[in-house]
Amino acid sequence: MNFDYFHNIYKDIYLPKDSKTTHATQLLAWYIKPSRGIKNVLEIGSGSGYISIYLAKKFPHLNIHGIEIDREETKLFEMGTKMNNLSNVSIINNDVLCEDFLKKMDKYDMIVSNPPHYIEPGILSKNEKRITERSFKKSEFERFICSMKKVLKNKGVFYLVIHPRDSIYWFSELLKNNLGIHRMRFVHGKPEKQAQLILIKGVKNSNSNVVVEPAIFLESGDNSVRNV
Repeated sequence: MNFDYFHNIYKDIYLPKDSKTTHATQLLAWYIKPSRGIKNVLEIGSGSGYISIYLAKKFPHLNIHGIEIDREETKLFEMGTKMNNLSNVSIINNDVLCEDFLKKMDKYDMIVSNPPHYIEPGILSKNEKRITERSFKKSEFERFICSMKKVLKNKGVFYLVIHPRDSIYWFSELLKNNLGIHRMRFVHGKPEKQAQLILIKGVKNSNSNVVVEPAIFLESGDNSVRNV
């Protein structure tokens, strides 16, 4: 089964020129399938808003909030919302790890996130922002999962994209917080290469009866995305 290349799928999404979009972000947007009954959605760490804007355009019945700590990314999100003429999506400039802020937040039917992929970085970058975008401190990682649990409704759905390197920590912490994993999908650059990403769907306060879906291979040169 073949899928159109990401850039063709999302070609009708308009973002400011300074916005950055990764394969992980595009894959997660493509992977998210809101079930019937889901209305209020939160994207944690929304950056410049690619996923939120995509969901708002594809599923206009959704009411979507993004939360982003970085002020410049928040401005890009706001610009993107205006460029796409959307009224069902908005951005909150705050820190989801802040306890006082969490207490004021509503509960959501669905949470989506492309979080920092590494728990404690390997080789440190000289760019502090890049370190923050790519990695969690262990304590921050645990608080992130706890924050997800607090703002997700009972039986609420969550979607994540993570890196395989630290997947065992993600699985363990999600289960500890009663965030059951239901589906996983591994993403490879080429069939002979190791997985680069894992797409995850789960449900709060449910058992982890995991279905491992067919792998995705991002094959360079033929503008296709394939699952086998």
